[in-house]
Amino acid sequence: MADNTSTPKLPKDENVTASKAAKPSLRTVSFKHIARKPTIPIKKELPKLLTRMSPNSIAQLNKTISASQRSAIENVGFGDLLSLKISKLPLHLGLFLVESFDANTCCLRIHGNEFFITEKDVHEVLGLPLGVEEINLDNDCKDVEILDCWKKQFKKFMKEKAAKKAKKVKAVKGENVKVKETFTQLIPVGVLTDHLKSSKASSDMWLRNYVVLVTSTLIHGGQNQFILLI
Repeated sequence: MADNTSTPKLPKDENVTASKAAKPSLRTVSFKHIARKPTIPIKKELPKLLTRMSPNSIAQLNKTISASQRSAIENVGFGDLLSLKISKLPLHLGLFLVESFDANTCCLRIHGNEFFITEKDVHEVLGLPLGVEEINLDNDCKDVEILDCWKKQFKKFMKEKAAKKAKKVKAVKGENVKVKETFTQLIPVGVLTDHLKSSKASSDMWLRNYVVLVTSTLIHGGQNQFILLI
């Protein structure tokens, strides 16, 4: 005989299955929704040429010189440098060119090809004078008067440099220590550049300073950013 007793129904909001009502355990939690930081590839630094000679000082100076100074520079054969606008050197390319250059033959060997560099090539690229008189950069200047005038331009800088050196020595050895006053012969390229910028006159000494700056940064630079005054 059939049982006519009906099963009581739960309210709609309570008609939930046990599986849905159960709280998820920690083992079943998914971490897919957590954002991960993208992996940044490590770039290997390519080798590059290390040099303390830069055309930037000349390029910046050319922006400030007067008309008379421009004319004086042109008269001694350095006029093409007035259009120099390079502030940075391609150091990666520079290293490749230096490694491919044979200083004995003045030849660039690139991928089996040879490119011989002549004085005319340097003149056309850099705009340096191409005259008949050969300049020996190894010879010291014998004109003592010119050297003395040169050094007097930077007398203030030399004294300040000597005072700083003495202060450092006294800080280590004590204030009562007598420090011999010695003036440095090393003038930074930046000091010479600032000295050139401070004048608008086209004197012989100013022009000499400009040529020295060109020599120190483009032609015959040392192993540091100093100009040796000897």
